[in-house]
Amino acid sequence: MKTPYLNSRVSHVCFDRKSTFLMYKLLIYILKLLNTNQLMQILLVRKTTSIRCATLLLGFLTFYNK
Repeated sequence: MKTPYLNSRVSHVCFDRKSTFLMYKLLIYILKLLNTNQLMQILLVRKTTSIRCATLLLGFLTFYNK
């Protein structure tokens, strides 16, 4: 069953915003644990790119810590 493009797009965006916000909070928590204050300040300063950076860094950190 195919879902309409608009509906799937809207739900995807809504899910994206929630997940990126949670990932961003989790990333800040991880960075506090790692004690890398400079990197956290850079992410907090650049809020436009920080959402993508946060998801990428979170994925990298979880992969790196395994």
